Order: sequence, then structure tokens, then C-alpha cells
Amino acid sequence: MKLIEDKFSTWDRDDAGMLMFRAVEAGLASAAFVNREALHRVWREVDMDRNGTLDFVEFLCLVFLWPTMGSYRDFFSKEENERTVSNAFIILEETFKQYEL
Repeated sequence: MKLIEDKFSTWDRDDAGMLMFRAVEAGLASAAFVNREALHRVWREVDMDRNGTLDFVEFLCLVFLWPTMGSYRDFFSKEENERTVSNAFIILEETFKQYEL
């Protein structure tokens, strides 16, 4: 969750607690996601209050819905993305270990 919070904070440059479409689009493009049409589709689904911005909860929805809408085709061509995903899985594994019986 920390990785997602950090990404939200990075893209929320004015600390308004909201993300504009362009900020998310630019952030995804820097990570090799360039499918604007898919982003529009998922944005319409997760912008629950229809104000044109995403708060953190809506952003979480976007993060979890994106794999069903977007493309990972070019994502792993960037070494930093590979590291980010690897770190995310390490964090998830550690988190899930807390709940094992």
C-alpha cells in the first residue's frame, strides 16, 4: 500500500488530495502505459463523484482495475518498473504472512 500512496503523492503535485486526468496520464506514460482510450474507460468507472478528479480511494480503484483495462505490453521494458513490481510483491508477501495461521 505504501507504494501506491507514494505514487499518489508524487502525482498530486499541489497536495490537493486529488489527481487530475493529465497527471495520471503523464505518470502512466512515464511507466510505459500509453493507452489513453483505456485510461478514459477506467477513469469513467472510478470517478464515482464525477468531479473529473480522483481522490485516493478512487485512485486505488483505478490501480486495481487497470490490469483489466490497460496493457502491460511495454511496461517491463523499463528496468525501474521491474524493480517496482518486484518490491510490490515482496511487500505483499510480507503483509500476507501476517495473516497466515
